[in-house]
Amino acid sequence: MIEMIVQAADFPAASFDSVAGDCADKSGGRILFNVRVDSHADVQRVAAIASKSDGGMTPLLLLLDRTGTSIKIHEVPVQDYPLVVSIARWAN
Repeated sequence: MIEMIVQAADFPAASFDSVAGDCADKSGGRILFNVRVDSHADVQRVAAIASKSDGGMTPLLLLLDRTGTSIKIHEVPVQDYPLVVSIARWAN
């Protein structure tokens, strides 16, 4: 579902923040964090979305490329959930 929301977004005319917000709203989830990344060669922003799925929540990462023209989506593996929670606490 998140893939369809990102593909349907008017991006890059719409901001990364608004696309991340739409993904959270339309999936019945919420944004865990949305942070700038200064030290990565390929990524300039990362947003984590807790998306409703199968009666639970699935964390997904939205990665904005360094050029600001492409958003990639990655499902967070179960073993990395604590890391996402830690970053969410730090970011908030």
